[in-house]
Amino acid sequence: MSLWAPIITALIAVFGGALAYWNQKRIDRRATLLERRRDVYQRFLEALFDHVEDRSETSGRIYDRMKCELLLVASDQVLAVMPLVQEASVMDMNALGPEDVHQRVSDLFKAMRNDCFEKTRIEGWDFEYLVPIGKRTPITLKEGAME
Repeated sequence: MSLWAPIITALIAVFGGALAYWNQKRIDRRATLLERRRDVYQRFLEALFDHVEDRSETSGRIYDRMKCELLLVASDQVLAVMPLVQEASVMDMNALGPEDVHQRVSDLFKAMRNDCFEKTRIEGWDFEYLVPIGKRTPITLKEGAME
């Protein structure tokens, strides 16, 4: 048995080292993807906001390019919300109404926040109040909001 002890110890060390390396690579890949998503989400939302405000051919091209980047890195949850936002982006806001556009964009923001943060406590009216696309932000908060 004493002859096998160094071999078993070495195998355990190699296996443990390989497991630790694999786990660290997985953590690093997840962190890199999260940073990439945050960057793409930020730039996509900027392009969306510009396109909603401008509705020019240039803003439309930039928005379309950002959708391509989004397709590469976004989570399934975010991509599931995109068809409604896409539909709103190609229609005149008057056809949908500002409340509908606001709701669609709010759902996208929520999906992106859920993707980027482990936990978020802002939701409901608090969240709706902050979303800048669609309906205009009211001057005063509803009672009980942001408590």
